[in-house]
Amino acid sequence: MNEESPHSSSPVSGTPVSPAKGPLGPALRVAGAVSLLVALWLFGVVATVLPTRDPARIPLWVAVAVGLVLYAALSLFGLGAVRARPLLRTVLFTMSVVAAVFGGLVLAQSLRAVSTGGHFEGYLLLLGAIVLGHGLLGVIASASGASTAERVRA
Repeated sequence: MNEESPHSSSPVSGTPVSPAKGPLGPALRVAGAVSLLVALWLFGVVATVLPTRDPARIPLWVAVAVGLVLYAALSLFGLGAVRARPLLRTVLFTMSVVAAVFGGLVLAQSLRAVSTGGHFEGYLLLLGAIVLGHGLLGVIASASGASTAERVRA
């Protein structure tokens, strides 16, 4: 297939594979489901642990959990539907960049704490890795392949 083709070719059969039907859509949905589970866990921590141990951080973790729920919902909505709507595609891309940066910073801070012998929180390492992975996957998914509507207009 040539560079202008809206489809890639399957390596096994040589048949065209739509970018929306490739592995990115299901992978983004799995990442969305994992992020949703993390958000639900965070809401549980906010409700049961933080009021007695660190009430000053409740607004921070509520904001992170709400952000994860919104990002997860958009990811679970489906890549094909998002690609067909330019506004949602832009929102997915923007949220993915924010998630990747946030996750990367949390992961880097956790790894720095490990290497310097500082206070290490294992949940932050895991949270950073999950959000970074979901963010990078979202950037790739939202930036790859044009929607059918965009190809028709071109």
